[in-house]
Amino acid sequence: MKRMLLTGLIVALGLSLLGMGRLDSDSKPEEIPTPDRDVTAVIADVEGLTLTLSQFSINGQTVLSGKMGAGKAAVLFSQIKTVTLTAEAKTLRARVELTDQQTVNLILDRGLTAYGRTRFGAFQIPLDQLKKIEILTVTEKKK
Repeated sequence: MKRMLLTGLIVALGLSLLGMGRLDSDSKPEEIPTPDRDVTAVIADVEGLTLTLSQFSINGQTVLSGKMGAGKAAVLFSQIKTVTLTAEAKTLRARVELTDQQTVNLILDRGLTAYGRTRFGAFQIPLDQLKKIEILTVTEKKK
């Protein structure tokens, strides 16, 4: 009986430790997702750094998704002119200026990451460390 209980405890402990595989948030900076569209964007971070990124994406996607009121909305990068970000205690607010001059306000999930390529290599930054994103070009990839 004790042996069965001990075996069950070891199995449970092993399974719980398997779920802790990536507790560190340090992913390899040279590895960025390949988005479905070629997007060029200018980003400005909270420390004042401004960079132009090609292959720009947010978590590998070329769409900005977030809460809008009680619902959810997704805006294609091709419809976005600028995104102004404001980090608050528990939320990340995005004021999205569209290419048709209208504005959309979204509440984004924390933990999103922006990715892209600079002239010197790959780049990634948590979205809550950005102040502004300006989408310059969006082109469909040739199939």
